[in-house]
Amino acid sequence: MREIGYILWSGKSKFDRKPIVVIATMKSRNKKTGDMVQCYIIRSDIDPVSAIQTGDNWSICGDCDIPCYVEVGKSIYTVYQALKRGRYPVADVSAYKLMADRHVRIGAYGDPAAAPINVWRNLIRFAAGWTGYTHQWRKPSVQAYKAFLMASVDGQDSIEHATKLGWRAFKVRYPGEQVTDLNTIACLNSTKKLECIDCRLCDGTAFGKHPSAAHIFIDAHGGAAVMKQVNKSVELTIANT
Repeated sequence: MREIGYILWSGKSKFDRKPIVVIATMKSRNKKTGDMVQCYIIRSDIDPVSAIQTGDNWSICGDCDIPCYVEVGKSIYTVYQALKRGRYPVADVSAYKLMADRHVRIGAYGDPAAAPINVWRNLIRFAAGWTGYTHQWRKPSVQAYKAFLMASVDGQDSIEHATKLGWRAFKVRYPGEQVTDLNTIACLNSTKKLECIDCRLCDGTAFGKHPSAAHIFIDAHGGAAVMKQVNKSVELTIANT
């Protein structure tokens, strides 16, 4: 029987030294990404809903304050339940062979910088392509991740800052916000319905192959609860200017 997924790594979070696990699932029906290998970074000892309620999701999200569109109570909780039922074996050489030449989504949930960089290097070494993002891009300890991750930014100044540090940026544009950087394009899924598996622009600097490639932006999206958070963030920003 073919496995539904694998444990790529388990250990202590680089953010707060609490126990986390990196899980790769083999099949996806995600209409935006396409059938990519999906990688989840979750607490291994606390279910994801409780982790959010108690603030223990810091271990996998760090100081990210961007409203999260992921339906944690559904997809992520299902991954956690499968972990607890022992459905994910630890990845071995045969598992990595199955993932070779596949397209990989680094961080379907959680920030990839919570795990050691070699976890991702080993995974994408033979991948056909990948996408990935981190909100921790300002930290000196995370700079090496720019080779394969986008800087997840929350303001025009952040795009400029990320560029100076050598990152390519991915920005969520809030209602009424202008993106003025000339080297920035809209996400091709939002403009052309192109799936990530076919686009693959969000691959960082691709180990130096295209460090000057365009930054990407996408309009804020998600359910009613997410958009309520987005609008609140916009109101707070206006109030503080």
